[in-house]
Amino acid sequence: MLCLIDCHFLINKIFVLGLVLFTVQTLPTQANTPLSIAVIDSGINTSLFKDNIVYEVCLVSEFTCPNGKQKMEGIGAANTPISTNKVLSHGTAVISAILQSNPSAKIVMIRIVGIDFKGNPADYYLEDIDMALSWVVKNQKKHNISVVNISQGNTFATCRISETFKKDVQTLKKRNVPVITPAGNDGNNKPVFSPGCWRETISIGAVNSVGTIQSYSNAQGKVDFYLKDNYTVTTMDGSKKDTYGTSVATASLSAWWVLNKLNSIQETYAYLKSVEKPVSNDFVKGTYIELEQ
Repeated sequence: MLCLIDCHFLINKIFVLGLVLFTVQTLPTQANTPLSIAVIDSGINTSLFKDNIVYEVCLVSEFTCPNGKQKMEGIGAANTPISTNKVLSHGTAVISAILQSNPSAKIVMIRIVGIDFKGNPADYYLEDIDMALSWVVKNQKKHNISVVNISQGNTFATCRISETFKKDVQTLKKRNVPVITPAGNDGNNKPVFSPGCWRETISIGAVNSVGTIQSYSNAQGKVDFYLKDNYTVTTMDGSKKDTYGTSVATASLSAWWVLNKLNSIQETYAYLKSVEKPVSNDFVKGTYIELEQ
């Protein structure tokens, strides 16, 4: 089972990978199609984001999409009933955090959480992320996807990533499309979430308002940058709520990246490294990025 805000489950379902560097490959995109962010997450209340959602997809391995099947594309595919369930409400919070940083962002929403007839969310796995990311690779040009935001994952004793995920991230990297992921919220003595533990992704930890690494933010392993972690987000019923975590910190970088990306992932990453600041807590050290909104 994958985790969104709080999780301490371990399921062995992926493999260890290494690092490969690539020359960026620039692909043509459809004329007049705005740059978009592919968000792989739970469902959302799509009625809240009508001006920003440009396409919806549902790909689930357990329970069903709104059409009663395990695959759906088009209007309503990513929609879920209004709920306070942490899993089902997570995607709405992530989209809200993106739009606070980039109000005009265009979103391709990919839902990977099925729902049963009682409205309960299914368990989901790294294979579900693999399936969604493969869809992104196949449809990246069509929807002009410029960034992939995956604000979820799970902790394992070692970094475990599937060969499918590895191949797809490498393909996207050639196209100058980063995959941005959270470090996770299990505590700084825990490994970084998979898939964010893999060096080909850009993994994000969390700092508080005074620039200290949050004690809940995973930090044992690869964390590329730490970002602000607190946002007032829109909930599924349209009300506002304060939330924090590496998920919304990840969302803020995805929002920034689509507005400020340079000619390659390496160039944009190097720019962020040039403006980073040292940050720490009693246990770990890292670098903090204060994004200009």
